[in-house]
Amino acid sequence: MNAPSFSYRMFHQCRAEWRHQYGMVLLWLSVLLMRQWHRAHEARAMFSKLSIAGLDLWLEVGTMLMAAAVAWRSVSADMPANTDTFSLTRPVGQSALWCGKLLFLMSAVIVPTALVVSASWQRFGLGTGQWDALTCAVMLSGGLVCGMAGTLTALASTSRQVFALGVVAVLGVGVELVIPGSVQEAAGITLEQHHVEQCGSFIAAFCVLAGLLVAWWLVTVPRRRWMAACCMTGTLVAAPLIARAWRTDWITPPALKYANAAKLSLKMGKADPADKTPGRGLWPTLRIAGLGKDEVASIAEFAPVDDQATWPPEGSYSDLKVNDNGYDAWLHQDHARVLFKHYPATTLWRQQIGNNEMYNGRKTLVEVMQALRLKREEAITRRWRLRLVVHEMKRVATVPFRQFWTQENEFLIRPGLRLECNAYAWLRDAWEMHGRAHRVSSSILTEEPTRPVHVRGRDLSDDFCLVLEDLDLKENRVLSLGLVQRERQWSSYRDRSQQWQTDENQGFEIRMWTPREQEVILKRTRDEWIDAQKASVWHAEERGVVEFELTAAQMAEVLPEPVKKGEKKP
Repeated sequence: MNAPSFSYRMFHQCRAEWRHQYGMVLLWLSVLLMRQWHRAHEARAMFSKLSIAGLDLWLEVGTMLMAAAVAWRSVSADMPANTDTFSLTRPVGQSALWCGKLLFLMSAVIVPTALVVSASWQRFGLGTGQWDALTCAVMLSGGLVCGMAGTLTALASTSRQVFALGVVAVLGVGVELVIPGSVQEAAGITLEQHHVEQCGSFIAAFCVLAGLLVAWWLVTVPRRRWMAACCMTGTLVAAPLIARAWRTDWITPPALKYANAAKLSLKMGKADPADKTPGRGLWPTLRIAGLGKDEVASIAEFAPVDDQATWPPEGSYSDLKVNDNGYDAWLHQDHARVLFKHYPATTLWRQQIGNNEMYNGRKTLVEVMQALRLKREEAITRRWRLRLVVHEMKRVATVPFRQFWTQENEFLIRPGLRLECNAYAWLRDAWEMHGRAHRVSSSILTEEPTRPVHVRGRDLSDDFCLVLEDLDLKENRVLSLGLVQRERQWSSYRDRSQQWQTDENQGFEIRMWTPREQEVILKRTRDEWIDAQKASVWHAEERGVVEFELTAAQMAEVLPEPVKKGEKKP
């Protein structure tokens, strides 16, 4: 009679584990599914009663503890210190026993977690690399939980020791989850430093997982308990040292430079009526020529250059100011003007674009000089620098407005970014549409080929506008979505990111009322007003940054000598 093969004994042990633990596994899966459902519900619902109770935190902790409990029950049934199991005399063998339990935890905890969580990655246009990186992050997180629980259980001599070690592990995980985020927010580290920390933590986590598996094997198969304890302790001590010593950053992409910078040029002075390419006006005496059809240039910084000080100085002018009211909207009137050519020339336009009243149009050059505390005589003797950020307005979709009014909508902007809109609802004495810019990607493998432009201490986020086209009245209304800033203090921003995974919702809301004048004069009902309109979503897609140096002579043309009182303009 031939002895059973190693693979047969391993799968036999895995089947035995499933027979004994299937109830615990089903309970854990129910908690996992509840957590994923709650996350999806909380992202869609603007006012969720479940968020008040902090249910997400309880489900997160419950999922982790249940996964650890499954590993504890599986390992404790045949733990080396348990003399009642007679594990040394069982024909399955210690190696097959250990591999069978490892296979059980893979099939009962780690793989189901990856399958359930991966449902939230769909419809984001992610490539194979992103799916592999996200799956690797989930399996690594699950492996750390099961590896820690399994190793501690195998090392313990009694159930009391298992409980004590489990409490210490839970407290350590809690401190690990809470402290890094608080330190990061308090320190205000740069994006590059944050990415270096993520790379270091990822490498350290792999080292911890390998060390835990080796320690678990040492205590189970060759029965080297003290060696296993030293291996686990050394791994846990070395992990934070590895994470802090790590300096390689493979996440941060390079900055985007404007590809057609050679075609751009500045024109100073008053525009010549005979000039066929006068350019687009930044100011009446300063224009930029060479931009594409739907491209818009925003002034990131405009200030004189001082070789003895850093640039830009205090008081430098910018179109892209930081909003203190919590909004991340930065579109301005130039972005609305570039849309005119896409609609009939006789269209009447109304715009509601502005950085929540933080930006109501570009300041005049006189106001710019006042902010810099400069007079014309001094300004025209200095060298100036103009930094521009170029965006292209891209139409995402055009649908009947009725579709926005009655149903949820999703628009894929690029891989990893999706614009999601709820149906309109009567809330707070107005018709409101709530939505979010939903980002899902791996934190250790960037989906973006280039990093967003950095302006005024922040990375410039994506911005959108909604154009409502009334086909009967030939009237267009353009509205900025008004995304909130990507900070935890704002309720409309919900960050559900986990270790090495990005999952965040940057919320927005649009409030409107049925036009009263159309109801009274045109006798239009609300349904007629809705059906007469088309809705178009536009996205400002970044094209890059370009800089210009203006000499003193050029600044003299940009800042012409003011006309004195009593003199006639030439």
